[in-house]
Amino acid sequence: MKVLFVACVFCAWVVNCSAIDREAFTFTKYDLDVRIEPEQQRLAVRGKITVRNDSASPEKNLSLQISSTLNWRSIHVADKAVQYVTQSYTSDIDHTGELSEAIVTLAQDIPPKGVVELEVGYEGVIPLDASRLTRIGVPRKVAEHSDWDVIGKSFSAVRGIGYVAWYPVATESANLSEGNSVFEAVGKWKVREAQAEMKVHLAYAGESAEPPPILLCNTRASAPRREEMDRLSEASADCSFPGMGMAVPTFALGQYSVLDQPAITIHHLDSHKSAADNYALAAEVAVPFVTEWFGVPKEKIEVVELADPEAEPYESGTLLLTPLAGSDSRLYRLNAVHQLTHAAFPSPRPWIREGLAHFAQALDREQQSGRQAALDFMAPHRGSIADVEKALAANPKGDPNDALINTSNEEFYRSKAMFVWWMLRDIIGEPPLKKALAAYRPEQDKDAAYMQHLLEAQSGRDLQWFFDGWVYHDRGLPQPRVESAYPRATAGHGYVVTVTLENPGAVGAEVPVTLKMIEGEITRRLEVHAKAKVSVRIDCLSTPIEVVVNDGSVPESDMSKNTFKIEIPATVH
Repeated sequence: MKVLFVACVFCAWVVNCSAIDREAFTFTKYDLDVRIEPEQQRLAVRGKITVRNDSASPEKNLSLQISSTLNWRSIHVADKAVQYVTQSYTSDIDHTGELSEAIVTLAQDIPPKGVVELEVGYEGVIPLDASRLTRIGVPRKVAEHSDWDVIGKSFSAVRGIGYVAWYPVATESANLSEGNSVFEAVGKWKVREAQAEMKVHLAYAGESAEPPPILLCNTRASAPRREEMDRLSEASADCSFPGMGMAVPTFALGQYSVLDQPAITIHHLDSHKSAADNYALAAEVAVPFVTEWFGVPKEKIEVVELADPEAEPYESGTLLLTPLAGSDSRLYRLNAVHQLTHAAFPSPRPWIREGLAHFAQALDREQQSGRQAALDFMAPHRGSIADVEKALAANPKGDPNDALINTSNEEFYRSKAMFVWWMLRDIIGEPPLKKALAAYRPEQDKDAAYMQHLLEAQSGRDLQWFFDGWVYHDRGLPQPRVESAYPRATAGHGYVVTVTLENPGAVGAEVPVTLKMIEGEITRRLEVHAKAKVSVRIDCLSTPIEVVVNDGSVPESDMSKNTFKIEIPATVH
């Protein structure tokens, strides 16, 4: 009978875990004390978290997930221990590809919009681990350059959800082998938790080192504190996220030297001081460009060097973690422009904040090397957008959250948004765009059409058609192509070429149309709406050869039909 009882309890627990709504509760507040012990690669956390039931029904069970290399030690509510069971939960939102999940059973149901505060304790290690990548075939060395998060003796840097769940989260499982599921899961989490507050007290105590270690994080923080006592070093920092927005809480610990300049602070290894100097110079030179477009940076940007010279850079907030072993001043400037734009132009909307930062990089590349260089910089993003749109089109159900105004897809609010800003500049011109950006106030951005109205006020253009197709809805990508190009000789030995464009796509665009001749070329801009055609007559003094629609400034699903060869009948000569 005892065996039967245990089996029944186990079965009930399995049913309970499988039926739990992992997204019922929203995390609204974190207050964590985090202790880092590099010699043991150890992390120990104690603190409080507050969650709110955002489901439509009362909930008694909730999920708390941390990295699989961490272990739950205690969970209390109102100073009383609560029942919970732990299990391994496969998910690639963590670098190990697995989470340690606690299924908590509360003493009473939490009604919709009800809140509960939990006291939690967990600890364990954070080693270098790229299991989620190696198990899908990525070579280990390559994987470790991407998933470089680690607490180590000489260097520690740890990102949050999407990399390492070092603070409690709760999401459904996501797998890198299933398309964009990981990026979608992390994106949705960021949107859900955008208003969450987080306070973290970071503390370290270990063997004395020269220079002593510095603790850093990617948000408002107290000045890092360091102290030497006998053979021990202590470091601490208080980090505060008033609202996490799209930031991923991140911390780093290392024996850094500090280069402090008016616009930037760089934490670098002693051996890379010259690279830090070059980076700081690139940032200072970029400040006037960013200021002209987006205003004066409102806070200093910060760079933290990664120990692995081949590690992929990572930015969150105004903090960039990146190798500094190279000497590419152009790359340093490009990164600095991105960071400085964030510092100069805050916005609660990802498509504005991130899109403008990427747009600024393209603008800077154009200023340095011309329009084609900017289009070449943007080209890889076109392919990424097309791939995402193709995957979404294959889903017959669709998702209203794919619209740029509220998307959680990084390819959209970074890459697609960059193109949207580039197209807006081409449509209304630089002066009106700059004036609209100068008039923007993030605290007033409560209405979805706020930015549209600013742009219309400064340009005098009706942009409803553009925002409806590109921002408020996701209608895919345009498919502009030349249907025909008819040349007609004129009395002055020239030609008039009538070019007709068609766009079978579901979204319109204003595209450049270039008529190439034996001697020179002429470009006109045409607004071609969805499922529509439009024509233009172009006068030319030389024999026309071909028409090219779209120079790459408008993302589209297929650019293979963008060139139309002109054949001039004998009767035309």
